[in-house]
Amino acid sequence: MNDWTYNFRIACSLVSQFNPSDSLVDLIKTNEVVFSDLIVLFSTNNVTFDISGLSFIEIEKRYKNIKWMFRADGLEFYSKHLWKVAQENGAVLLPLSIQLAFDSNVSESIRKVVLGKDISNREDLFNIIRFIKDYKIKIDFSFFVFENLLHSLIPENSRPLETIASLKLLDSIDYSAFLHNHSELKFKITEEEAFSQADVVLQNFSSSAAITDEITKQLATYAILLKAIYLYYNKKLTSHEKMSQLFTFCLKTMNKILKLELYICWKFFEFGNKINFFVPILSRGRNTIKISKGMSWDIFVFRHQLMQLYKSKFGEFVIPMFCTFDNKFLSLLEVCSLRSCIINPNHGRCELIFEDEIDFQVFLTESIPANETGNILNSAKSRTESKLNRNKLERVVQHLEEKVSQHLT
Repeated sequence: MNDWTYNFRIACSLVSQFNPSDSLVDLIKTNEVVFSDLIVLFSTNNVTFDISGLSFIEIEKRYKNIKWMFRADGLEFYSKHLWKVAQENGAVLLPLSIQLAFDSNVSESIRKVVLGKDISNREDLFNIIRFIKDYKIKIDFSFFVFENLLHSLIPENSRPLETIASLKLLDSIDYSAFLHNHSELKFKITEEEAFSQADVVLQNFSSSAAITDEITKQLATYAILLKAIYLYYNKKLTSHEKMSQLFTFCLKTMNKILKLELYICWKFFEFGNKINFFVPILSRGRNTIKISKGMSWDIFVFRHQLMQLYKSKFGEFVIPMFCTFDNKFLSLLEVCSLRSCIINPNHGRCELIFEDEIDFQVFLTESIPANETGNILNSAKSRTESKLNRNKLERVVQHLEEKVSQHLT
């Protein structure tokens, strides 16, 4: 096993077990070699993190549709460069970029409001606008583009372009005029300029190989969720047996251990009927396939936030937040809070560590088939280097949709 892979695994294990009430400094001091090539964001109660005096916990209370991914009210940051500067100067100025992404429901509401139409949650949306402008939050267009990129390639479908143009207009809103009069929104760019900028956004995304890879990962998320739903309907299997089969499915079908998806499915197998997010697929209704597609995009939010965190570097640490009107999805975010994000920028590896990571890892270890343990260690390098095959995944998804459909009423 490569040294970087070993150190990465050790770092993840150490952070998983570290008390969030303690300082990350104490952990780094005794493990400098392990963390030397890594970037770490650590959720802690040891410090308070705020935007212009408003803590993140207070933000969630005041703005019910906005969620940040960490449980504690503070964040600590580590990189080798930051560590060196802090040791030399006693402190370091840390530039932060707070970014707010929207799901399609919020984005669609913005499109309607910009077009002058009325919406039922108008005041909620205006509250979000005030948050963005009052605290100088950057609008992150990327999640909506991810979710709608394939739809935008259909010539007769103009809605994705219109929505991105509306987001651009919102970004340029005349805030003074807005505060004076909500009924007629004014913008600092023209509609033509907004559409031109939106067109550039779509072109940049559609021509990016990295973006194509991420969309393929979303298809993998959907495949894993479908497999989990199929296993869930088999009442003869225990939760551990379901996870065992799902784990083997990931290895054999994708040559990947997609830990994030396995973590979400652990929640599904163990606590499905207690988390509102999963309720729509428990009844085996005719719309289960359609609902599960939407749910896979919700789960992809975690990967999107991971991508944003990966942009963190010494020049700017990105703090992603997410905005949704979907209370079911908020129920999932509530039980999937992050403890840490660990990044190896040299090898493109990034891992999310959840608050209940230890419980998940114990469950996963108990579920892994005994004959797979050796293969997992031996194939670590090939899994890291291998890429998902979209054509294969599409065939797998079609097969799983057919199998799940057989269990629907």
